[in-house]
Amino acid sequence: MSVSAQYIVKWLGLMPLILSSGGIIYGLTTLNPLITTAAVGIVYCDVLTQILKRTSYNIFGNKKFVMRPKEAQNCSYLGVEPYHFNPLGMPSGHALSISFFATFMILSIKYKNALHNSIKNILFILLAVAGMWQRVYVKCHTTFQVICGSIIGITLGVVTNRIYKNHIC
Repeated sequence: MSVSAQYIVKWLGLMPLILSSGGIIYGLTTLNPLITTAAVGIVYCDVLTQILKRTSYNIFGNKKFVMRPKEAQNCSYLGVEPYHFNPLGMPSGHALSISFFATFMILSIKYKNALHNSIKNILFILLAVAGMWQRVYVKCHTTFQVICGSIIGITLGVVTNRIYKNHIC
């Protein structure tokens, strides 16, 4: 893989961190409830991921579908584990966060022009698929772990959108 492709793959791994921190800063400085809700949702997804990883390990032990692939290394946001390597991989937190964000934004942002809506939806879907592909490609997660994370993320995106439309917006 070329050096430029390696940089792109690493940046895709940073996507949840960039979206949440950038979203919180932008949302709070502009008082934009949509962006603030999305950013807080990504932080919530990260916390939920850690709870689900510990719970799946407590229930199933070190089964293959719970643990990261054997080749996994440097799987944190920045490619450097802050304390120690976390061998738990079920579900993929990156897939959960990026699926949440894409789903929430697709459901929350509506343009009057159908073409603009279609382009927006395609871009968010491509962003999510690229982020999920990156986790499998760099061998930080199995395909199953990424699919489980994305299903949970999509579900949380739908629920958060309903809460946003009924109580915040």
